[in-house]
Amino acid sequence: MELNDIDNWNSPEVKTIQITYDYSDRPLTLQVRQFKPHEGDMLHRSWKHDGVKKSVLLPPYAIASFEAAEKIYKDYINQEGDKFFYSTIDGNNKLLWETMSAAIKASNHAMVCFSYLFRQ
Repeated sequence: MELNDIDNWNSPEVKTIQITYDYSDRPLTLQVRQFKPHEGDMLHRSWKHDGVKKSVLLPPYAIASFEAAEKIYKDYINQEGDKFFYSTIDGNNKLLWETMSAAIKASNHAMVCFSYLFRQ
């Protein structure tokens, strides 16, 4: 899947949003702009809570620049990624803990590929 910047914006105004995750106190900060929706664009989010399907409409905003967002994601993952793994690994499973700890240490020396995060 190739990611291309949108060239059909609805507004020139750029907004800054912050996305938070349960495993880190540091938010991910991105620049977004309102776009003109096309047929097939997903403009809602759905989930189930206690067996009840819920949905909310989303305003049509997209990442303003994939090049800028790539750097932001790389920096965020490099700085906060280990917190995610340590928050999800069962510390009682010694083999898993040691394996993932070694992988985290190795990943601190590897480059993170933004396009891999969004490929389908």
